[in-house]
Amino acid sequence: MGPRSSMFSSVSRLALAAWVSFLVLHSVYAGSTGKIEAVAATGFVEQYFEALRQGDTAAVLDMLGPELRERYKSALSNPKYAEHLRSIYQGAELYDVAYGDQPLGAVVTASLRFPDGELRRIQFRLERRSVQDDSAGLAIVSEQELP
Repeated sequence: MGPRSSMFSSVSRLALAAWVSFLVLHSVYAGSTGKIEAVAATGFVEQYFEALRQGDTAAVLDMLGPELRERYKSALSNPKYAEHLRSIYQGAELYDVAYGDQPLGAVVTASLRFPDGELRRIQFRLERRSVQDDSAGLAIVSEQELP
């Protein structure tokens, strides 16, 4: 009974250690792929749209990736630009928000309907922020109007 019992506990410990190693490696790999869940991606775009509607230029700037942030920094830093954004997006409706998975992020396509009836379809490419970035979470790295 003694040798069998100790062999079982050694095998159990080995199996447990292997299982824990698998879980740790899986979580590290899954986190490093940059994949973004659908709910997080679509919710992020909805928050971005709400920031545009409110004229919250600081939030808009914070949600952009480094290249877009640099491109729009001067406009979004202008105090009058907040009112400009509110005048454009107030009363606009975001609808038909669709998620697309990518190996290093996500693509979210959304439609905008403005009060005057104008319709726009926009595609956002999202990525996880880099470790070196001072902000956590997601970032819009490209924004393209679709035909």
